[in-house]
Amino acid sequence: MVGTGLRYLRGFVLLERDPVSAINALRLVIFISSSILAYILVHPKYLIYLLNPTYEWFFEAIRVIALASLLIIVNGGVGEIVASLISERGVRTSKKILRIRLISLAISITYLTITTTGLFVASTKECKILYWSIAILLDSLITSLVFLILPSRSIKFGILMKALMIPLVMYFAVGLIYAYIFPPQEVPSEIFWKELWILFKSSFLALIFYTLTAVIADSFICAEIIRDIMRFKEYREKLHRIQKGKHVEVLNSNLAKRIISVSFLGRNIKTSIRA
Repeated sequence: MVGTGLRYLRGFVLLERDPVSAINALRLVIFISSSILAYILVHPKYLIYLLNPTYEWFFEAIRVIALASLLIIVNGGVGEIVASLISERGVRTSKKILRIRLISLAISITYLTITTTGLFVASTKECKILYWSIAILLDSLITSLVFLILPSRSIKFGILMKALMIPLVMYFAVGLIYAYIFPPQEVPSEIFWKELWILFKSSFLALIFYTLTAVIADSFICAEIIRDIMRFKEYREKLHRIQKGKHVEVLNSNLAKRIISVSFLGRNIKTSIRA
């Protein structure tokens, strides 16, 4: 699902040859996801009760999967950007693609090995699920390291660190802080709408303070929010002008209809007088 959502980045970079803008778009996705996943990591039981309370024993694995999910988002976006920057032709292109595929195959084999070993060693279902979640985390972590160690010529190591990895750590750390400051005030409920309301009240406060902190401390997020506000204002003004123009057209149309009806009425009166 993450790969599908970020697949547009490849087409954007191929069309515009602008990996920096694609990285900025990915950074915004990381900013939005970090707070949500951090809250899930700190309070996993509330998410489980929201989805299916019978899986309450699954909560420790949810913590690991929440952390792995953030790395999977990064890997999905960076993978699309790196793949779109292969500019060589012929044999060189095939060699680069083959190297990427072999690395992906090696990572998949590692994931299967860890998962199989964990399922073989674990004695309880809790341990089996936990081993599986750890395998997902290691898989995503190794993939992230590969993208950092083997960057493309057009996307340097420093750019990835400054624009993605350092903000990733900062966003997630701030998200964790506010998740601890604003915990749910009630015990989990098996009633869906009540559980949703419990989770919404606390997580919404955490999200607000998380966003305010990012706006104050991160010039990139501040600039993006200001730019979005300006775009929204421009959109409203444009929509208002369109609606005003349509209103004028309607008035003119109604006026024209009245003039025509009056002229027809005048003709009818003249005809009746002559008769």
